Amino acid sequence: FDEADITDLETLRTKLKDGAAERGIKLTPLAFIVRACVKALKAFPTFNASLDTAGANLVLKKYVHIGFAADTPNGLMVPVLRDADRQDVYEVARQLGELSGAARAGKLTAAQMQGGSFTISSLGGIGGTAFTPIINAPEVAILGVSRSSY
Repeated sequence: FDEADITDLETLRTKLKDGAAERGIKLTPLAFIVRACVKALKAFPTFNASLDTAGANLVLKKYVHIGFAADTPNGLMVPVLRDADRQDVYEVARQLGELSGAARAGKLTAAQMQGGSFTISSLGGIGGTAFTPIINAPEVAILGVSRSSY
């Protein structure tokens, strides 16, 4: 388990959040984490992959579809943010908000929860400082992040 100093990230988020709010977008730390994951997945493409149905071969993805864990009244859901590599932080934040809202309302479609190439599990909303996230098969990696403090 590692800790990351997100002071600079939080400074940037604070600087940008009012402008985002004027556009109806809630700019959360998760949007920046998604963008950082996109850059990391581009640099290390074997993490942007899945196992084939036999579990014997790695299938590298040409797209970056990021799943994210959303706590809902009906349990944990994992909506998928499609083509995250083609979106700026504002569009990522907008879609995170829309997908989270649909998940909480019980209105996610099966298609909105399929096709992820990497997942982020965040305890930010409920707290905690360490946990072991479970990889969302057939993906090969997951990132677990806890509540931020700065």
